[in-house]
Amino acid sequence: GPSYIHNFNSSGHFSGKKAELKEGGIRVPAVIEWPVKLTTSKTIQAPISTMDIYPTILAAAGIETPTNQPVLDGENILSLLNGQQNTRQKPIPFQSPIRGIKYDADNTQLQFALSGDRFKLFSNDNGKTWQLYNLIDDPSETHDVSKSHPNVVETMKQQLLDWRSQTQMDAKGAYENK
Repeated sequence: GPSYIHNFNSSGHFSGKKAELKEGGIRVPAVIEWPVKLTTSKTIQAPISTMDIYPTILAAAGIETPTNQPVLDGENILSLLNGQQNTRQKPIPFQSPIRGIKYDADNTQLQFALSGDRFKLFSNDNGKTWQLYNLIDDPSETHDVSKSHPNVVETMKQQLLDWRSQTQMDAKGAYENK
């Protein structure tokens, strides 16, 4: 995404900039090259994250997930890369501090997003309020559809809370002795 430090740039029709969890701050193009397995070029519309690299490499190498890592943040995207699937199995979670005007980050003020193939849940006030965007119909994130999809909001919010709880356990080493 473009810099949040100044306004001499643009994210095109996407909203947001670097350090923001709007599409203009998190959506970036990527190229994957693997001549032995990916013999034709293609464009994948499903979102992919750097969190997907590790589980994908494990799967490509035929290695089982280590027992001390029972839950991986990302997912194996081999089926997306080889065209067997067009959508993700689970959405991509994000959490980051909100940047201050002096380029510092306030770790007590967090923003969250959970981005799936269709919907994206977003909060920029520590999870006090939530917006929901339909990324297929509105990739610019201009129309909050949370009021018309309360069940989607609740489901995605629970998925995000579960992910946060899981990563906090991981950070504390809860699985090291298992």
